[in-house]
Order: sequence, then C-alpha cells, then structure tokens
Amino acid sequence: MGNQEIRAALDRHRAASDTSDFEVEHATYDGKPSYTVSIMEFRGDKVARETQYFADPFQASAWRAPWVEPLS
Repeated sequence: MGNQEIRAALDRHRAASDTSDFEVEHATYDGKPSYTVSIMEFRGDKVARETQYFADPFQASAWRAPWVEPLS
C-alpha cells in the first residue's frame, strides 16, 4: 500500500469517526465486530505513541449493568 492509499484510508476512517458512521469506521475480524480503544499520546503537534486495545463484544457484568448503554 502506497502513501496515497494509506492517507486515503486514514481520511476515510477519520471522516467516518467524525460522523459516527460505524459501518465505515470499524473493521470486522472473522465476520464479527471488534471494539477498540485508542490512546494517543502527543509530543507537541505530533503523535508520539498510540496504544490500541481490541475486544469482542460482551455482556456487561451484573454489577455494572445499570451504567451500560448497549451499542447497536
């Protein structure tokens, strides 16, 4: 994948994120949705480090169910 293709993919992802277009924004693995959390650390105006965590969907534990809003 060349630089232009990478830039286009990043631009599509960011635009989808800005408009909450989850179908475009989120990739699937083995045909199942996968949720992510991204933590970006900046140094000045540059990204110094990005850490991503991936997880399959799961039911909330009973103790925290009152504070959970299911994603659809």
